[in-house]
Parts: sequence; structure tokens; C-alpha cells
Amino acid sequence: MSFVEALLLDPYRMDLWVAMRTDGVAGTGTQNDPFDGSTQAKFDAIMSGVAANTCIHLGPGMFQTNGYSDGASGGWQPKAATRIVGSGVDITTLKLAGSSANAHFYAVGHAVSSGGQPNSLDFVEVADLTIDCNLGGFSGASAACGAVRLFGNHTRVRRIKVINWGTRSTSRASFVISVITATDLAWVEDCGIEECIAVNPASSSNTGPMTVFHCGGTESPPTNPVAYGVAPYIRNCFADSGQSYPFSLEVRGLSLAWCKAGIIEGNQIHNVSYGVYQQTANAQDILIRNNWFKNVNKGVLLGNLGAMSGSGTLAESMSVATVTISAGHMLSIGDSALLNTTGAYNGIVVTVQSASFSNTTFTFGTSKTTGDTVNSVQKVFGVGNASRLGNFPAPGSLLIEGNVVELATATSGSGIIALHLNDSWAASTPSQDPSNPYYVFSNVVIRDNKLRYLDGTFESNYVGYGMQLNSAANLLVRNNVIESAPTSPPPMQNDRCGAVGYFNNQWPSGVLIQGVSGDNGTKYDELSTEADDALVMGLFNKKS
Repeated sequence: MSFVEALLLDPYRMDLWVAMRTDGVAGTGTQNDPFDGSTQAKFDAIMSGVAANTCIHLGPGMFQTNGYSDGASGGWQPKAATRIVGSGVDITTLKLAGSSANAHFYAVGHAVSSGGQPNSLDFVEVADLTIDCNLGGFSGASAACGAVRLFGNHTRVRRIKVINWGTRSTSRASFVISVITATDLAWVEDCGIEECIAVNPASSSNTGPMTVFHCGGTESPPTNPVAYGVAPYIRNCFADSGQSYPFSLEVRGLSLAWCKAGIIEGNQIHNVSYGVYQQTANAQDILIRNNWFKNVNKGVLLGNLGAMSGSGTLAESMSVATVTISAGHMLSIGDSALLNTTGAYNGIVVTVQSASFSNTTFTFGTSKTTGDTVNSVQKVFGVGNASRLGNFPAPGSLLIEGNVVELATATSGSGIIALHLNDSWAASTPSQDPSNPYYVFSNVVIRDNKLRYLDGTFESNYVGYGMQLNSAANLLVRNNVIESAPTSPPPMQNDRCGAVGYFNNQWPSGVLIQGVSGDNGTKYDELSTEADDALVMGLFNKKS
């Protein structure tokens, strides 16, 4: 090819335009002659044919699409480095067309694995449009509808408004905007959701549960990822389920897991069951900062439990217990699990010291000198969680600071808690082996939060209270302002924790509030400034 001929060739196309054309012309995809996306078939055909490294500009109007689902055929998937950019929220709308299949559908999504290999699509972005998830257009008895699911390094979901989201089945949770941080095959970095809005969930046939903004595992995450995703974020987003208390739908505003250096900040979450909810997956480091959770059962709920394994046996020898589960337990070294047994080990959380390659046996340290019959084993998920070795907890930290939580004004029931670090899943209260204590959370700092009731109201019969902080190896609670009606439990209570410190926590009147140990009723003295600073430094400088 001559040099002149090369100069006359059309350049590699990096931008395509799609419009709601009414002239019947297919178009060439330029800004002056956009492709015709006026029907679902035409739009999906255009999106299926888009090459990688392309920006697709969607014009004003409503485009219909079959979207993508892992469990249904048809639809389309973006390519690597694809940008899908609308003309603005409520100017461009992308609407799921509806289906009779029972699956989780996304208007924009792709398979996270293909042929046993990770399908990481890097630098994909969706921005500046409204997505109508159209749950009412799906007839499948267990169909769920969300807006976006992406998996890749440097993926972005920005300035998206989502409506009519939800699920028709209690057994299939809906994820509205989901960015995957890790799978059992790969992990990614620098992915996130920012400046998005989710309002008006589907009003009919919507049963929940629903997670609105999620960075973490897939809808049904595998037991063990290969590694944590790095630095995912959910920033400056807004969600409102439109419900009043008591909530008929279980809506979880924010979810962050399978990550280190994860950030949740600047979000407003209104009228939901949980402001922040932990999926069945671990996290190493999470920062929850400067959010506003209004009219919620819980502002932050962290700590969760995996599925039950089969039954088996437990044998003890020289302070080491060996559990045998012939059907497999899916635990690895360093994982922790809740034991459900018929004897002395029932309700104890333990840390796996070794595990067989076949996943049929594992060991843990114990102070008990007896065997047991195991009914089941369940993996425990937390933040930075692992056994405490002497005075050195596992690396990893949880920082909850500068948030405002307005609790629902419930006058009956239980579980209305502004900040809840949870380890109480068993029928009975979980216990710890005194020689081998385990903590669901490693290093925890909770500071500068304002906890109150909806719109500043207060009645003496409200049942919601400030903090229930369980199973933290190192815990520091400082400079919080709490308005809490119940006297039992107290406004700030911790159970089954290691080193604990409280400093300068106050009622709105300025009167100090003491933290209380739920294990023995002990009230903690206020720390001096020097002791407080020393504990802070200790939390984040210790190494396992």
C-alpha cells in the first residue's frame, strides 16, 4: 500500500453514535448519520457488533434491550475498553425488554468467566443515562432485574439513574448496580460506582432482598476467591426505596466485600433495612466515611455466615482438634468457621490451621480435651478477620467515621441498631476458646459519628440503640454523639472483644456515655488523650 493510499483510508473508528431514528435509515454510526436503535432487535444488533476500545454515544429517547443474563440466552455483552455514554439522566433511557426466563438480568452486563478462564473487561464505563430495569415486564417466577454488572480493572459506573429494579423471588437476591472485585479465578483493582441514583423499585411482584450499590463477589459468590480486589469504591450515590417503617421489602443500600482498601463515602441511603450490608465474603480493609443513612433498621451491619457443610466427626489430640467432613468443607488455612456440634464445641468459632488437599479434614487449636460429633460447619465472614496470635491480630482494619445514622422510630421488635458488628448467628450465643480466641473483626475504629432517630424525633419507648460491637480484636470508639432511648441494652455495648477503649462519647447534651461490656456488665473508664492516641497507633502498627 502506498503512503498516499494510507492517508486516504478512513481512520480506525473510536466513537459510534446511536439514535432513535424515525426515517427508516440504518445509518453509518457517525455523529451526523447515527445508527438506528429504534427497536430492541436493532439496538442489540448494534451493541453486539461494537468492537473493543469504542465509545458508544446514545442519543435522547428510550432504547430497549434484552441486556445480559448468566442464565438466559440472547442479549449482548460489552467488549474491553467500551464506554457507553448517554445524553444525560432522564434524557437517554435504556430499558430491559422483558422475558419469561428465570434469571438475573442486567441492562448492561457480561459473563465474569468464560471457558474456565476469567473474563475481565478492563476500562469499561457506563455513564450519563437512566436505566429502567422493568421488573414488571418479566414473567419468570424467580426473575430479578438490575442495571449494570461489570468485572474488570478500572471499570466505572457513573451518573446513572436506575428505576423499577427488584426481584420476584425471595430465593434470588437482586443486585442493582454491581461491580465485581474478585472471583474464584481472578481479582481486579480500581473499580467503582459514583454519583449514581437508585429510586422507585418495582411496585408489583417485588419481594426482595435487594442490594442497590455493590462492589464485591457475584450474586452467588464462590467460597474462596484467589485474592482480594484492590481499592474499589462507592462514592456520592443516592438510594431511596420509598418505603416507610416497617419495611415490607428488604433493601440493602451498600455492599463492599472481597477487597482491601475499599471505600464507601459520601453516600445518602434512605428508607432501607440496612445502610451497609456485608455479603457472604470477607474484606481486608474497609473505610465507611461521611455517609448519611436515614430511616434504617441498621446503618451499618457487618459480619455474615456462609452455607452449612455436611456432618462429620471431631477428634482431639495434644491441643489440636481435627474435623473430618467426608462431603467436603471448602475451608482453607486462615479461614474461620462456626462449629455446630452435639457437644462441647457447639457454637465455637475457630480458625483453620491446616486443611487437606481434598477438603475433607481441617485442624484448629483447642483447649478442650474431648471429641465431638459435628452437625455442620459454616464459614465466617468479617473484615480483616483471623485468629489473634498473642497481642498481634491479623492485618486489616475497619474505620467507620463521620457518618450520620437516623434510625427508624420503632417501638417494638429487635435488631434496630445504628452500628452493628455481628457475630451472633447461632441459636445460642457464640463462644470463644479462651486459649485460641477468634475475632470476626481485627482492628476497628469508630469515631465522629452522629447516631439518632429519624428527623431528630425522640420518644422514651423507641427500641433502637446506638452500637452493638461484637468480636473485635482491637476496638476503639471515640468522639461519637449518640441519642438512644433504651437503657438495656446500653447505647454502646461490646461483646467477645479483645482490647477495648472508649473516649469522649457523648449524649447530645454533652454528658459522657460509658461503653459497657455485654460479657460481664463492666463499664469502661474514659481513656486519657495519651492512652487514646497510643491505642490508635497500636491498632494500625501491629503486624501478625
